[in-house]
Amino acid sequence: MTLVTNDTATKTEAREPQDANFMDIRLEVDSGCTLGEGPLWVPHTGCLWWVDILKAHLHCLDTETGAHIQRELPTALTALGLHADGGFVGTLWDRFVRLDEDMEIVQDWGVQEPDLPENRFNDGKVDAVGRFWAGTMHADLEHKSGSLYRMLDDVITRHDDGYQVTNGPTFSPDGKVLYHTSTMERVIFAFDMDARGDLSNKRIFARVPVEEGKPDGMTVDEQGDIWMGHYGGGRMTRFGPDGQVKDQVIMPVTNITSCTFGGANLDRMYVTTAADGVDEAHGGGLFSFNPGVKGLPPAYYRG
Repeated sequence: MTLVTNDTATKTEAREPQDANFMDIRLEVDSGCTLGEGPLWVPHTGCLWWVDILKAHLHCLDTETGAHIQRELPTALTALGLHADGGFVGTLWDRFVRLDEDMEIVQDWGVQEPDLPENRFNDGKVDAVGRFWAGTMHADLEHKSGSLYRMLDDVITRHDDGYQVTNGPTFSPDGKVLYHTSTMERVIFAFDMDARGDLSNKRIFARVPVEEGKPDGMTVDEQGDIWMGHYGGGRMTRFGPDGQVKDQVIMPVTNITSCTFGGANLDRMYVTTAADGVDEAHGGGLFSFNPGVKGLPPAYYRG
């Protein structure tokens, strides 16, 4: 089964100058994603991948040359992670899959929630040990039917539930804390995570004020601070491990969906956005900025 059906390639034009107060914010690709999500840095190629869930598109930016490839997909891909044996692990609308370098499905674990046809997968990420975590949500945002799943050794288990929209997840540098977001509740949760990847001690890590939008995707830097995008809030927030706000970066568009560190030195923050529900220049584009700190290398799934 082939996932990719059509490719278009473009060369990114010269990047627009930005105000210094934006921490060197750059529009990398004016991709116009309806729901850009899931940025993934691939170090061996120097490329940044991300998805447009609602358009069922896959994007790739060569960060050295500026070349941008957009691929049409026959079904929505919601999240991607690197696989230790090459290629990727990811989630489609309703299932976990493994993909090769050409984005052809080579393993399919089947529909995850056959009793919940109105659910879909949303965000996902691989932790440092090699476990792939991904959450489901109610596609129409009406019911708290979403759950958080872990895939380890190709075995899928559910670890939390009761979400309208799952987001995140991300992990402390020592691997002892998992952070996960309940977007509609405007809450980020923290869990203790043991060496086996079992979760306990669920607690509120931070709440997001109504006027700052809703918490969306996250990543962690090498100092253990959590960076989070605000959907509808036009900003990124940097939290300390204690949940206190350390900094905010005001972005030039409204719907910030996710973020990851990239570049050869992992010192550039790449940010996905969404054009859904807004009419603004560059909404749904891929942005980057200088966060003043390095991130952690991407992890590899070890199924």
